[in-house]
Amino acid sequence: MAKKRTSRKSWTPKECLTLSQLVAEGIQKVSEIQQHFPNRSARAIRTRLRQTKQLSDMIDYRTSRKWTQGEDEKLMEFILQGKKAKEIENEFPGRTLSSIHTQFYAYNRNPDSLTVRSALRVRHDWTAEEDERLSLAMKEDMAPLDIQQLFPSRTFLAIKGRMYELRYFKAPDTIQQKERYEEGRTQDHALGVAADDKVLIDKQMGDRSEASALHLRRTRPWTLEEDNLLTDLVTEHQMDLMPLWDKMDNAYATGRHDDMPLIRTGAAARTRLSQLQDHSKYRTGSLDAGEIERLKQAIQEQVGDKFQAMVDIRQGDYAIPAEAETKTNTTEQDTRPGLKLGGPELARLDWDKIAQQVGKRHGRQCRTFLYATLHN
Repeated sequence: MAKKRTSRKSWTPKECLTLSQLVAEGIQKVSEIQQHFPNRSARAIRTRLRQTKQLSDMIDYRTSRKWTQGEDEKLMEFILQGKKAKEIENEFPGRTLSSIHTQFYAYNRNPDSLTVRSALRVRHDWTAEEDERLSLAMKEDMAPLDIQQLFPSRTFLAIKGRMYELRYFKAPDTIQQKERYEEGRTQDHALGVAADDKVLIDKQMGDRSEASALHLRRTRPWTLEEDNLLTDLVTEHQMDLMPLWDKMDNAYATGRHDDMPLIRTGAAARTRLSQLQDHSKYRTGSLDAGEIERLKQAIQEQVGDKFQAMVDIRQGDYAIPAEAETKTNTTEQDTRPGLKLGGPELARLDWDKIAQQVGKRHGRQCRTFLYATLHN
């Protein structure tokens, strides 16, 4: 027998009135309400009840609530009796079929999972031994529910979150790294070294993971010593600042002047340099035609003839200027690709040098004009 096709049309006023009357009569089960709507599925009725806020306490389908000890014991009894998840849906008021299925199959994969209550799952940092065990399980392509058997004190969501961190972040912070860092801070205090100088001293040690190096670059106020060091570095490199920014963006390198390291990212250093510079000498307002032409020429000199001085915001297409689209002769159209968002050519533009070629403009003004105006 073919399955009856349910309707996906909007709810009519008559259906809404019927639904309200059934709820007012005290009908609590969605399966009973569905008998009055042959063309509506149980999920559609449940969704409509949520939208109209007609769910009573007996049919409150909040999926975010934790399963109680009584619900777990009741579920275990049904599982031992050989019942299926579909058959016990109405035995758990306030639980959706999806929530019951998740708990049902979690128990079938790991019978001990329901005996570990959420209250006993204390939140604590992942240890190096746990990370290694989880990494091995991921290499064997084990399912998350199967991996949960290896971590009885971890919730399913906690395991999935840690799997994401290990997959996309090669060197996650572990409790051992934090202990070593705090131990080093304690030793420095005993030697009379200021806590803020810990960053400068630790950076001289080469044996460090990438995550620890990035941790040292956390957002913090700039000190007077760092401002002076940045000014000295800029003076030392003079006009060629791109190698300095690239070096500072490297997780294992920093800007150095007289053997003193500046542990800041290139973006942070560029922003701080613009704040320290005197802005009274720069023009404000829109760029005039001459400045725009000089801006294009300066960008073109750095990117070469393979690209246009324009940001291509489309994917896999050419950036054609608006004035070129109106030309009837297709041979006059510039079909060179624009500078792709996130591309290396756009990222390596030296805005300080471009600003000097444009004239009394700051590099940030030139960059903003390119992103806001010169695009397809």
